[in-house]
Amino acid sequence: MTNMANTRKSKIVGIIRNKWFVKGFNDYKNGLPFDETMPSSEQWTYERGRLFGVVYNKPLKFGKTVSRDACWAFSYFYNKKAII
Repeated sequence: MTNMANTRKSKIVGIIRNKWFVKGFNDYKNGLPFDETMPSSEQWTYERGRLFGVVYNKPLKFGKTVSRDACWAFSYFYNKKAII
């Protein structure tokens, strides 16, 4: 039997604000390979950021504020199962 990671409820803004999500998003946009140096507990968040980078072509944030458009787009693609 495979061990699964613990899950928790998260708000979209919290997901997008997460430093590993942002790093994954930026790494994808900059053409960088998967970064295997992060803590294993953050790999899922990092990969989710990379996946979002594939489908979203606008800034995630304006200053420190998460873009409303990014939140809407994340929700849309999450509900379509393009991002899990």
